[in-house]
Amino acid sequence: MIIIPTEEEVKEYSACDMHLHSSGSKEYLINDKNFNTWYVNAVKQLVKFIDWMGGKKKERKAWELYFRPGFEPEELFKTAMRVGMDFFCLTDHDSIEGWVKLLDKHPELEERVITSTEFTTKIPDRKYSVHIDAHGINEHQFEEGKRLTGNVVELVDYLNNEGVITCFNHPYIPEWQDIENLNDPKARMSQEDFELLYNICQVVQTRNGTCEKRYNLHLERIAEKTGKPQVGGSDSHIGGAGRTFTLVPRVKTKEEFLQAVRDGKSIVGGKHGSIAVAEQHIRAYPRTYGKRLYFTDEEHQDHLLDFNRYGKAKGEVFRIIEGFIRMAIPMFAGYLAAGGYNKMNKMRKKAP
Repeated sequence: MIIIPTEEEVKEYSACDMHLHSSGSKEYLINDKNFNTWYVNAVKQLVKFIDWMGGKKKERKAWELYFRPGFEPEELFKTAMRVGMDFFCLTDHDSIEGWVKLLDKHPELEERVITSTEFTTKIPDRKYSVHIDAHGINEHQFEEGKRLTGNVVELVDYLNNEGVITCFNHPYIPEWQDIENLNDPKARMSQEDFELLYNICQVVQTRNGTCEKRYNLHLERIAEKTGKPQVGGSDSHIGGAGRTFTLVPRVKTKEEFLQAVRDGKSIVGGKHGSIAVAEQHIRAYPRTYGKRLYFTDEEHQDHLLDFNRYGKAKGEVFRIIEGFIRMAIPMFAGYLAAGGYNKMNKMRKKAP
């Protein structure tokens, strides 16, 4: 369900969903920030099987496997405008392809598009990754930022000095945890880690459309107590633009919008997440993500997963197996993520 801002909100505020994913987003199943878990090893074995069926004899050196959401930037822009957003913001994972593609095709939209991305980064020596949004970023800054993702402090310091707004996203959902070994302190976000990330980023995401209400409200209370600027966004990978949003006093330009956020004048609105929202995303995996499964080869070129590119895997049997793997890998990732989320919830409930 998409929540449309009220008439009064539309009159007094400018709105933007500041966390949204398009087909430009790289949803990694395997990359250099994953850890040696049974899940990663299982997916690697599947990729080896794909290589074997395709006649690829050389061992794969670059382990990158990812899928993309099924919604194009232009389609999401139209949805966002239709539900009352004044500005449009794509925060694709480790990619700016979405908004670059949109602006190349529609340069007249430049004043409405806030150029952003969501970096996957980490605290050195930790066994989990975190997501940091960068708002108002350009192509050069994005390329330099990618080089620094191995150390979140260096990344955020660089972006802050460049005048890019850095946002600490969904702190209660660190990415790519070793869910089989959550008792390892390095596999979980400690209080010290939270404070580090909270303090170095300029703003904090206090309403994420895929996070439960209790977590969002807890963050909102912390931000209000500390005077931290807040933003909100749907974090939708399935076309739900504008479901959750950020509001600032009425402005005319995207620069004014970002400055209002930086100055702490923003408030958050729209829907919180729930188990139902998580289920919607998981159900979408085989229908949309499974059709957009990619890997990166040794020359760092991206390819749609396709047995026939090797020239040997042909016939109906191979197509059936290929279809099954396209469906199974993203579904497996989705249910695994849900399992890890539930396991963490149980651990939190047991905590004093």
